[in-house]
Amino acid sequence: MQDEILTRLAKVADLKVIARTSTQKFKGAPENLPDIAKQLGVLNILEGSVQKANDQVRVNVQLVNAMTNAHLWAEIYDRKLTDIFAVESDIAKTIADTLQAKLTGSEKQMMASQPTTDTTAYEFYHKGRSLWEKRTGDNIPKAIEFYGQAIGRDPNYALAYAGLANAYVLLPYYTGAGRGDSLAKAKEAALKALQLDPNVAEAHVALGKLNFFHMDLAGSMREYQRAIELKPNYATAHQWFGNDSLVSSGRFDEAIAEGKRAVELDPLSPIINADLGITLYLARRYGRDCRIRKGKAIKRRFLRDGSPGSGQGSGW
Repeated sequence: MQDEILTRLAKVADLKVIARTSTQKFKGAPENLPDIAKQLGVLNILEGSVQKANDQVRVNVQLVNAMTNAHLWAEIYDRKLTDIFAVESDIAKTIADTLQAKLTGSEKQMMASQPTTDTTAYEFYHKGRSLWEKRTGDNIPKAIEFYGQAIGRDPNYALAYAGLANAYVLLPYYTGAGRGDSLAKAKEAALKALQLDPNVAEAHVALGKLNFFHMDLAGSMREYQRAIELKPNYATAHQWFGNDSLVSSGRFDEAIAEGKRAVELDPLSPIINADLGITLYLARRYGRDCRIRKGKAIKRRFLRDGSPGSGQGSGW
């Protein structure tokens, strides 16, 4: 549920929404809220819990000002499991309203959209996404399996196809899979996702990476920019846009700005921090290699704690 609420809120340009890779570190009982807010670079924190029994679910959520500990909003939802998508949409909309975010018509529509009606497919998708974020070991192949199971349950699940596309994009770099075959499968899945829903930012990001691999920088930029337009708080879109197309075009100031935005949205991601360091190095902004060291330090901590986001190499 956390993932889906973040995904819905990430589509609102007037909000700053931190990626799951960073927020996952604080899963469980909250520690010092002001310290957490400082690490994430935010003012407000959403806390919550989900209890499931048979086909019933209880969702307890509260929005807290981390500096004052003031409760801005709280609610308890007792619903059937099949109503979970409506609950997520309602929570996201209420948070946006409480924080007085300005919503466009398209943002309201995207926040209210229902990606699938199959709760099992929904669970498979989020398991795949969690594994994709971990990157290392056999997590990418496992992610592909879960995305495939989600699609098997719901052949019209556009997000699952987009997840599959991004998994195949990274597969050759974490396994011995053939690059040509993997990228062909990535393209097929990305195009299928957009056929089902042209507003899936994750599919545009996959095509952006594929275009970059084929040295189509203009096409790559176009896809990354569309992804950011659809989902302004999408850290990976900012990361790959800066580290791929903009760096390769010699537009270093813009690349650094995109990299910094990615770090703002996912401050505890080792790969995003490291990628910004590499961009600074390529831009000859020497003396700032501390960003690379920070990325490596975060990676060591994530590997030690078993948290998501540990990556290897650059740009992935």
